[in-house]
Amino acid sequence: MFFVGIDIGKNNHVASMLDDTGKVVFKAFSFPNTSDGGNALFSKLASYSLNPSDFEIGMEATGHYWLSVYSFLFEKRFLLHVINPIQTDGWRRGTEIRRRKNDIIDSILIADLIRYGQFVETRLADEELFSLRTLTRFRTYLVESISDLKRKVVCVLDQVFPEYQSIFSDIFGKTSKEILLQFSSPIDFEPVSSETLAELLAQLSRQKAGAAKAEQLKAANCLGSFQKNYQKDEIILLESNEVRSVGIILSGIVHMVKEDSEGYQTLLVAMKDGELFGESFSCGSHLDAHVSFFAAAPCTVLFLPFHKIIHSCKMSCTFHHRLIENMVQLIGDKNVQLMHKIEVISKKTLREKILTYLQQQALDQDSRQFTIPLSRLELAKYLCADRSALTRELSYMQKDGLISYEKNTFQLL
Repeated sequence: MFFVGIDIGKNNHVASMLDDTGKVVFKAFSFPNTSDGGNALFSKLASYSLNPSDFEIGMEATGHYWLSVYSFLFEKRFLLHVINPIQTDGWRRGTEIRRRKNDIIDSILIADLIRYGQFVETRLADEELFSLRTLTRFRTYLVESISDLKRKVVCVLDQVFPEYQSIFSDIFGKTSKEILLQFSSPIDFEPVSSETLAELLAQLSRQKAGAAKAEQLKAANCLGSFQKNYQKDEIILLESNEVRSVGIILSGIVHMVKEDSEGYQTLLVAMKDGELFGESFSCGSHLDAHVSFFAAAPCTVLFLPFHKIIHSCKMSCTFHHRLIENMVQLIGDKNVQLMHKIEVISKKTLREKILTYLQQQALDQDSRQFTIPLSRLELAKYLCADRSALTRELSYMQKDGLISYEKNTFQLL
């Protein structure tokens, strides 16, 4: 019986062979990690015996470099042992006093370890499982590499065009990537008209995007707008914070709240989709907010820097003029809401406040039966009243035949 030890290398392997008595038959046989190298080793072994069962071959599981020679010898029906390098180091400490280490010594140590048989073989998966494991690891590597590259792209995009991410739900989608290929910075959008950009978007997205998305891109480039999402009860803007942008509610509900020194909150205005907030502070001489804004429900807000709204851009975009017109209209609507609020809280009694608020809701919804947008607690804050007192007064008003209600649905009788 012959015992062969192979020291594995990246490009070249070294083999040594011992007989039953531990005598070195040959050593330092170097062969490349190729098919020709495998054949050279096979010819070397065949010169001592043509029967593969006369050999036991051992090698270390060093990275993935052992796989080629292992597969080659396995096909030749040799008895193979793959051992952990830690076991070879342990054997070296017991047999090699000077603890020398080189390819020749290591190959002899492996052959000697195989001859004694005091080792534990590395568990090897079958070829199919091993291939699947290799493919899985490679896929994981590719996914991590792609994720890393995406993070770098987002980092660069945040620096040159931070508003871009608020326009496309997936900036790595086909349409978005094509846009970025053609317009790599905000300056590239300036000479392009909204109509041309809309046609390009429609072509890239198969008519799924067009004029609306084009105007969003132009607005982001022109105005420096950005979009943020908020969860329910999350703070959007706190009192005394500096306000330089106007917020437009794209979805959800936002409450404007005033808190006194004792922590009691008064609901000034409840705002819904399409309404704006912060304009009174961002366009004033004092930029500090005198109220707080909270998300009463999950909401999405588009922020527009006020100084860019009131000054037309170099391209004199048509949407810019339309935006200013819409802003003035929204500010007017907001003032009407505040006038309604003043009308309500100027009433002397709680019953009068409730009736005034309900009459306003009936007029807004053009029906004597309507649903109010506020919960009992929110309504109490809006009316500057205690919740218990509000609940009690509503019950009295129903008994007196003034109103009927079920949860948030009311009817004026």
